Amino acid sequence: MKNLIAAALATSALSMAGAAECSPQEFELGTVESVQQVQILELLPDVFEHAVKPRTFDELLIRTDDGRTIVLRDEALQRFVEGQRVRLVSSSHGQRVQHQ
Repeated sequence: MKNLIAAALATSALSMAGAAECSPQEFELGTVESVQQVQILELLPDVFEHAVKPRTFDELLIRTDDGRTIVLRDEALQRFVEGQRVRLVSSSHGQRVQHQ
């Protein structure tokens, strides 16, 4: 029974390692230079809702390690601060930012 469990764990670990090698996720590292809250403009806004609390997103200015500057808009619940190291992940929907 112990050998069966050990074999199952080894097989699982090998298949996960193989999957990681087959589909590498491309990313690059950078540093947040500034964070600015920007209001989301809607075509037909609910006036009362906007008066109380307008919807916003964070606009991040990020300097990549190779010296490029990128501006990303993040509507997620993540919070970033100036000077923070981040990971820029490429996907089919464009780039997104993650905490490093």
